[in-house]
Amino acid sequence: MLRMPSRPVLPGRPGIIQRQIVAPGGLGGLSGQSPELTQIVGLVARYNRVCARIPIYQRLQMLSQIREPLHRWLVANIQHMDRDIMLDLLNQIRAEHQRIITTAGATDQIFAVNDRNGEAQQLWAMLVNGQGSVIIEQTDYGRLILNGQNVQVGGFRNRVLASFATLLETPEGRKLIRKLLNHPVTVRIVPLTNQTRQAMTMLQQQVAQRRNTGNGFRIGPPPPVVPQHAGLSPGVTFADPVPFIGNGGFNLDAYVSAVVGTKANIDLHNGGTLPPLNGGVLLGSAAIVAVEPNLDDADIFAVNAQGGGPLTTPLFLTLAHELLHAKRMTRGRSRVGHDQHYDNLEERRAIAGPNTSENLLRTAYGLGTRFGHGGALRNQIPPPFGGQLVLYQPPPMVGGGQLVPYQPPQQNIGGGQLVLYRPPVQAPQSMALVPYRPPPQQNMALLPYQQPQLQPGPNNALVLYRGPPNRPRVPRPMLALTWK
Repeated sequence: MLRMPSRPVLPGRPGIIQRQIVAPGGLGGLSGQSPELTQIVGLVARYNRVCARIPIYQRLQMLSQIREPLHRWLVANIQHMDRDIMLDLLNQIRAEHQRIITTAGATDQIFAVNDRNGEAQQLWAMLVNGQGSVIIEQTDYGRLILNGQNVQVGGFRNRVLASFATLLETPEGRKLIRKLLNHPVTVRIVPLTNQTRQAMTMLQQQVAQRRNTGNGFRIGPPPPVVPQHAGLSPGVTFADPVPFIGNGGFNLDAYVSAVVGTKANIDLHNGGTLPPLNGGVLLGSAAIVAVEPNLDDADIFAVNAQGGGPLTTPLFLTLAHELLHAKRMTRGRSRVGHDQHYDNLEERRAIAGPNTSENLLRTAYGLGTRFGHGGALRNQIPPPFGGQLVLYQPPPMVGGGQLVPYQPPQQNIGGGQLVLYRPPVQAPQSMALVPYRPPPQQNMALLPYQQPQLQPGPNNALVLYRGPPNRPRVPRPMLALTWK
C-alpha cells in the first residue's frame, strides 16, 4: 500500500494534505489543482483499493500507470510548491514496486508493453536464475580488494532486480538487457561503497602509471587520473577486477597487466580497437558496474535540455546509464576524447547517442531529455517557488451556473476598492470665452498715411529726402523731386 507524507497547512490552502492514500477525503488538498495531479491522486487511490486482491502482473501494471504521469508532472513542474510531496511519492512507488518484485519468481508474469513475443518474461527468467552474462552480487568488492574483507550488502540484489523489471517494461529497455545477457563478455553489478570508490581510484592510478612507463623508464610524469564519473557519482563503470581475486587476495599486477595489454579496453584510458572475433563481434573488457546501494528515485537530478532546470533521474535510469557504458566496454567501443558539455565522448554517446541511449530511455518513460553530464543531489536543487503556482479558486456559482445580467459593483469609498465613477460637481469657471475687446490705444500704433510736407530748396533743386519727423532714418540715401 502506498502512503504519502503529510504536509502542514499553507496560507490560503484549506486543510491538511494527509498523505495516507486510503484516508477518506485525505487528498482534498491536491484534488483539482490540475488535471494531471487529479489523475495521479485517482490512480493511487484506485491502486490502494484493489492491490490486495489482484495478481503481480496487474499490480506492476498499475504502478507503471501511476509512474508515467508522475514522471511527466515532475519534468514540467519541478519548481511547483508540491514538488517535494510528489518526489516522496515517486520514492514510495519504487519501494512498493521492489516489494512486489521481491516476492516474484522467475516464472511470475511481469508487466511489459508492446511485447507480443514474451521477450520480457524470457529475459526476466534469465536475470532471476543467474543465466547469461549479467551477474548481480551483493559483495562489497572495494573491501575485498583493499583489505580482503568479504562483506555483503543486504537487499542490493532485490533493488537491482526491481530496476531491471522496470527497464523490461519498454522495448528500448529490453533491447539493452538482451544485448547484455547474450554477449559473451560479462557485466557484474555490485554495490558502490566508499571502499569501492577508493579501490577504483587506486586501480585507475596504477593503470595510468603503467601505461606511461616503457622499457623500464618513465615517459614523462603520470597523467592526472579523474574517475569516469567525477565526484560522488551514484554509479561507476570500469574493467572488472574480480577475476584477479584469488586465495592469496587481489593480484594487482595481473589486473594492471591485463588492462594495459592489447586484449583489453578499459573505460576512457584505452582508445584501441580490438580485432573482430566470433564472426565479427568485437570483444572488450569484462565490466563491473557499481551503484549506490541506498539510491532512491528522487535522490539525483540531471540538467533538463529544455530550460536547464533539474531533471528527475530514477534509480533504474542510473543503472541503465552505467549499463550503456558496460555494453560498449564489453565490445571494445569505449570512446576517448574531450567533449565540452559531456566531459568526454563516451558520455555523449551514453547520454545522447543515436542508438540506445539515456535520452531514448527517458523518452520512453516520460522523463524529459538530458543535456550534458552534470547533475545535482536533491538537497542541491533550487527550492520550489512559494506562491508561484496556487490552487485556482473559481468564483461562486450564481443562479445555478447560468449567465446572469451584469451587476456593477457597489460604491465602496476607501479601502482600495474599485468604485463607480462620479463626475465632479459643476462649478463656475474662472476663465471662459468672452467677446473680443481690442486692447487700449498704446503710444505707438498704425495710423493713416500722412503725406510729408515739401521742403523748400534753392532753385527747385533736387535735395536729399528727409522722412517725416520721429521716424527712423532710411538706411541708404534716396533722391526726390521738389517743385513750387
